[in-house]
Amino acid sequence: MSSQLENGPGLFIAQPFSPSRPGWDSLEACCSTAGAAGYRGGIQLPLWDKRLIDLDLAAMSDVYCQELKGRAAEAGCPITSVANHLNTNLVVVSPAYAAQLSQFAPEELHFASIDRLHAWADEQVRKTVLATRNLGFDCVAAFSGGTMFPYAYKWPAQPNGLLKNAFRHLGKRWTPHFDFASENGVKFAFEEHPGMDLLCAGATRLFRSEYVNDHPACCKNLDFSHRELMGIPAELMEKELEQDADIIIMWHIKDARYEPTSDWGVYCYLPWIQCPGQFRSLSDGKIPYRKLIVKARKLGINVLLVVEWECSVKGIDQGIGEEGAPYVEACLADTELPALTVARPHSDVFDAFAAGNAGRRVIAEMLGMRTVDVVL
Repeated sequence: MSSQLENGPGLFIAQPFSPSRPGWDSLEACCSTAGAAGYRGGIQLPLWDKRLIDLDLAAMSDVYCQELKGRAAEAGCPITSVANHLNTNLVVVSPAYAAQLSQFAPEELHFASIDRLHAWADEQVRKTVLATRNLGFDCVAAFSGGTMFPYAYKWPAQPNGLLKNAFRHLGKRWTPHFDFASENGVKFAFEEHPGMDLLCAGATRLFRSEYVNDHPACCKNLDFSHRELMGIPAELMEKELEQDADIIIMWHIKDARYEPTSDWGVYCYLPWIQCPGQFRSLSDGKIPYRKLIVKARKLGINVLLVVEWECSVKGIDQGIGEEGAPYVEACLADTELPALTVARPHSDVFDAFAAGNAGRRVIAEMLGMRTVDVVL
């Protein structure tokens, strides 16, 4: 694995990119703005967004991929990594999430059967592998999808064999993709994320060891913000680095705060801004990244630190444009972190690209109601 840790902060542009957001309204604009903001580690490109990349063409054409990379570099910030969370999320679809996740597929597949969603996802994942290779990279950030998460809590009680069959199903669906990826010199870096079968470090270790024979294409994209929101303390984040140093091949760096109240804890129905657990801009949360990066360096974990902005309080101009890159640089240098700043008014919503306006039918399908009874 090439040493990338010292290359400085990268930036995942999935959240800031929008055709209506000045400075982030095209690939070239994103690269220009990111370069000017100090993201010397380059941008991470979301392969699912057709407004930024033609995945079909990228899977077929080296020339197209090199032209795309040339455009980005000329604009001020190179493409240095790729991700495809939304398409890979559909490799294994839970019936609980099918209606909502189907909205990530083309319109003709909205509310389609799980089998049809799986078939579409299989095609997209193969293209993702080929595009990753053609762009000159050896790994792609991904989601595992899954069926187990709705049953993570122990009520109703889990039937014997539920977990075993969920992970067997996950392994059966993913193993052909792992094999194809290995044939093409690519690995999947799964972001361990609630909602997925691979929701935490333990789930990934269990899956790798018992269900896919430690397949070399099954690796991880580290994101400690999800550990913070699970109530996992910093010393155990360090332990995770020790245990998984050999499979950490990508790293999303964003902050988070978990502060339970007498009303709500880890489980919460409220909007992000009211939750005890919130994603926050770098330095506004509780994750000791400077210490964790020192630990990672000692363990030989040499991966690019890619800033992912998801914040309930600060907007993109502040959280990405002004504060993200300097924070990472201070962590890399192991120097004093930038002073905490007060959030300025903004209208950015970090998960707007995913949540959107679901509409009556999606809500009806999710809740088992009649569409006519849904109130928006």
